[in-house]
Amino acid sequence: MHVRILGPLKLGGHEQPAFRSAKRRSTLAVLLINANVFVPLDRLAAEIWDDDPPATAEGLLRQYVFHLRRSLRERPGAAVRIDTGLAGYVLRVPPEEIDSHAFDHLVEQAKDDLAGGRPAEAAHALTTALRLWRGPALVDIPPTPSVTAEARRLEERRLAATELLMDIQVASGDHAMAVEQLQMLVARYPRREQLRELLMRAMYGNGRRAEALAVYQDGRQTLIDEVGIEPGPDLQRLHHKILADDNGIAPRRSPLVTRQRDRIDQLPPETADLAGRDGRRDHLVELIGEWARTPPGDRAAPRVVLLSGGAGSGKTALAIAVAHRVRHLFEDGNMVVPLTDGGVTTLPRALRALGAAPREVPGGGEDGFDLYRRAVADRRMLLILDDAWTEGDVRRWLPAEPGGVVIVTSRSLLTGLGGMARVACPPLGLGDGLDVLAGIVGADQVAAGWEHFRAVVRWCDGVPLALRAAGAALLRRRASPSDLLRRLHGARPLDELDHGELALRPRLRASVERLSPGERRLLHRLAAGHGRPDSEAAPPGVDRLLDLHLIEPDAAGGYRMNAWTRAYAVEAANTPEARAKL
Repeated sequence: MHVRILGPLKLGGHEQPAFRSAKRRSTLAVLLINANVFVPLDRLAAEIWDDDPPATAEGLLRQYVFHLRRSLRERPGAAVRIDTGLAGYVLRVPPEEIDSHAFDHLVEQAKDDLAGGRPAEAAHALTTALRLWRGPALVDIPPTPSVTAEARRLEERRLAATELLMDIQVASGDHAMAVEQLQMLVARYPRREQLRELLMRAMYGNGRRAEALAVYQDGRQTLIDEVGIEPGPDLQRLHHKILADDNGIAPRRSPLVTRQRDRIDQLPPETADLAGRDGRRDHLVELIGEWARTPPGDRAAPRVVLLSGGAGSGKTALAIAVAHRVRHLFEDGNMVVPLTDGGVTTLPRALRALGAAPREVPGGGEDGFDLYRRAVADRRMLLILDDAWTEGDVRRWLPAEPGGVVIVTSRSLLTGLGGMARVACPPLGLGDGLDVLAGIVGADQVAAGWEHFRAVVRWCDGVPLALRAAGAALLRRRASPSDLLRRLHGARPLDELDHGELALRPRLRASVERLSPGERRLLHRLAAGHGRPDSEAAPPGVDRLLDLHLIEPDAAGGYRMNAWTRAYAVEAANTPEARAKL
């Protein structure tokens, strides 16, 4: 695509604004909105000058078009030209070159996939469509009647696509992941009843009935206060069902959403925002594609790739995005195995998915893993082992035969495992971090508070989860970035980022609980500023802190700790139990 209006107006491969002159950008935008349709000069003038054009409007418009044509000729990648008609102009561009047309096409493709009983494909099409957005449509164009109307139309289409994607996710039963995204959406669009209904369903399905009821009450009060109306009948009926603890709510599945019977398919929908990981995704898709096309007889074991990074670095989102793009290469399907507890609680579900009868599923122990390995031995599958802590946890889930591919995500480098491809998920750069915030609060807000948002990205150390939590805090509190920064530099900054599925404390707690007492004391002392290890005389325990990304190497040859890890470590060190051990 060479014409991009889903965000700032861009042409060709150029990342800079299309044109510096506001009037020229407005002229180009009006012609683009009416692409391949003749626009009379008088209508164009009324748009550009808000129904009050100057006497020289026609001459000015001809100057604007002259400069636009010259600039378009200098942008060979932009397949756009402006033709002159009788007292007007027409902008010629193939529809497939405009990102809004590509967006509409993908949304329609998703609807066709749903109608055909292919929810995973529909979710992939919707995720791809939503990734085309770089901010509010035409955000850098001065408002005209056509620009304002088109921006509103496109935003409504974006919201409808987002709701459809969330509906698929909730209907698939992946309530925990849906809650995380829907909370941010409801905070941003508090009067959107469909989003609130989906959040209530997801919360109820995730065992959070009281919170689902609170979401209804909050929405009802918002509608009464701001619009003076009660919620619609659909939302009221759902509220009554949740009050009655109707078990039919949680497993609700759209009649279009059906499971494929001939293969296992456990992939959840992709996260709409991959947060600066596109290059790594494309590399992994190419690598796994090569592996999958290699005959199993040409290798001795399943191929394994490790995605490593600290808490909240986007490892799982990257793994899911890659899996969606290569899933068609694995005829026996895919499985997602959370390894938080080594996969012990997940094992019975995995065995049932592989066809084991309930009476055949062991209560636990190595017998269950032996049965699992026999069940996957002759299958060509894609396996995601998510959030692995130890090499042993990974080994017990690796298939014995070479037919499949395994993606492992871990905070640790798992150096005891060999023969795998390793891909790091480091913190995002400033530009990507700002893009994450812009996707939550809006590109116009980020542009207006540029310096403060830059400081938020730095405080979050470019970690996607921290950035998303910060964006959610801005929406939830309707706060300015300067207000959020002030609170982040206060006594308990993590209170500001304690937002449902985006909360940082549980992720950090999981890492700290893996430390030995000595390693924990070292973490607390470093967080409090008592000593700074350098690479030549590092005390015992530094390697483990590095492995879990609780500290990172710095440019001076020593180590550093990001602000939110430091905040958690200081909090944890001030508990009575921790103080007794320090």
